[in-house]
Amino acid sequence: MGYALHRYLFLRAFFNHYDVDAIIRIGSAGALHEDIELKDVVMAMGACTDSRYSYQYELPGDFAPIADYSLLEKGSREQPEN
Repeated sequence: MGYALHRYLFLRAFFNHYDVDAIIRIGSAGALHEDIELKDVVMAMGACTDSRYSYQYELPGDFAPIADYSLLEKGSREQPEN
């Protein structure tokens, strides 16, 4: 229960103390490149995992959802330069 309970308490504090209406989890990941710094925004078309998450649903294979290219491209134009 460790991480899930931690996250629950953290999110509950946002809702209770900061008048938050909704929280959207967009993801997080580690970096393998030395030029990617803490707090950098990395926009990707898609992502894969080797966590075997989908196997619990007994699906015939893996599915890696990808972003709509027009939304990804628009987001990259809106991103400020360093």
